[in-house]
Amino acid sequence: MDIHDEDSIKAAISDPSVAVLFAESLANPDGNVSDLSMLSRLAHDAGIPLVIDNTMATPAMCRPGQFGADIIIYSTTKFLSGHGNAMGGAVVDMGRFNWQEGRGYPALTEPDPAYHGITFAETFGEYGNITYCHASALRDLGTTLSPFHAFLTLSGVETLPLRMRQHNENAKKVAEFLNQHDKVEHVSWAGLESSPYHHLAKTYLKGGFGSIFTFTLKNGYDGGVVRLSIGIEHADDIIADLAAALDLLDDG
Repeated sequence: MDIHDEDSIKAAISDPSVAVLFAESLANPDGNVSDLSMLSRLAHDAGIPLVIDNTMATPAMCRPGQFGADIIIYSTTKFLSGHGNAMGGAVVDMGRFNWQEGRGYPALTEPDPAYHGITFAETFGEYGNITYCHASALRDLGTTLSPFHAFLTLSGVETLPLRMRQHNENAKKVAEFLNQHDKVEHVSWAGLESSPYHHLAKTYLKGGFGSIFTFTLKNGYDGGVVRLSIGIEHADDIIADLAAALDLLDDG
């Protein structure tokens, strides 16, 4: 399903077995940007929540809840921690979706015999889903972050705005360098005005357009589509490495 095609989304979520509408705010690996307000409208019209993976954008660049997302998820292992020393994930529930009037969520709307017959959505209201995540999902799956890894993650979060600013500044310089290189066919980065996602990025992102994107070489698929994850080292060093690699390519 094309997450940017409104008609195809409507058709897909019209299936009563569909429980959520899921998308990335800033997609990995191409750096495509989702129309969050449109997705929210379609999801809510269908009686299902909008779940957004905001890992690539992070809260420093995008706040999906402001545009109607009901649940936001993160792989904290990436930008949030920023050091690669701790694996983890996070779920943020905005507490706005009415599970009792939604398409049908028995885990939240029917009595749970493991907890004396309480109904999570009724008992905990706006906190029904996130309480269920704690009380049942963590109990059954065991996906509990250790205290030490939580400490490492929180330590990384303290520098998130600074790091994301540098990631984005570097990505801009690298993308512009590649966009002008005679061996590069296309750069998929929303910061370029030629990108079909540029207007969406200006609407939903702040402080930059993301630092993970792809570019395509002029000799096509056989030459390889390259995914870049731009770091916070000096942009000149990154560009020098890319220039050296591109110089080695056969012009044919």
